Amino acid sequence: LTTDSLSFCSKLLNDTGVAIAPGVDFDTVRGGANVRLSFAGPGSDIEEALHRIGAWLG
Repeated sequence: LTTDSLSFCSKLLNDTGVAIAPGVDFDTVRGGANVRLSFAGPGSDIEEALHRIGAWLG
């Protein structure tokens, strides 16, 4: 979907309110094409976040 994970994560956060980590935080060489998700919190919150991401991706 992208090679700029930082911009991708920023846009996702602005558009949906869901925060994910850009891959460049973990690998400055190859991380631009990756993101990292952390599943912590009530199941209902995780389900809502996944629904928002899915709707945003289309």
